[in-house]
Amino acid sequence: MLNPCAVNDIYHFYYIMADVKTERDILKEKYLEYYAVMPIKRYAAYSIGRDEDTTLRWEGEDEEFADRIKQLKAEYLRARAKDLKPEFIIPILFRDLTPRTELTGADGKSLFETINNLEKTDYDKLARELEQTSVGETGQQIVADDAPVQSQE
Repeated sequence: MLNPCAVNDIYHFYYIMADVKTERDILKEKYLEYYAVMPIKRYAAYSIGRDEDTTLRWEGEDEEFADRIKQLKAEYLRARAKDLKPEFIIPILFRDLTPRTELTGADGKSLFETINNLEKTDYDKLARELEQTSVGETGQQIVADDAPVQSQE
């Protein structure tokens, strides 16, 4: 049988723990304070001694934190809308609006697949093929304009 006093102690413990802030909670608050003044995630992360990957992970794990970041970004933009040049501030605040360059390999394939195929290339075979294509239909060797020509005497 469960002791009623023990149950009360458990509830009391959880009540106290609900008010205790973890180190992460404190860091998140400091991050948000910095972000409210200058909404650049990288520098807000640096201001609390963390890297941007860490705070982005927190944002993915904590919906309330993520919503607060969006709210602060919107408030910052609204308060300064008349003073900001959109072409400078929008790419900083909204990375998803910044043009991206996607690198692909040959024929639109994965860049890594193309690099791996280069490593498998038989360069001796390529050299033989080049030698064969540098001989004309008459059997005479085709010489580039800047290559030295030897006399055939």
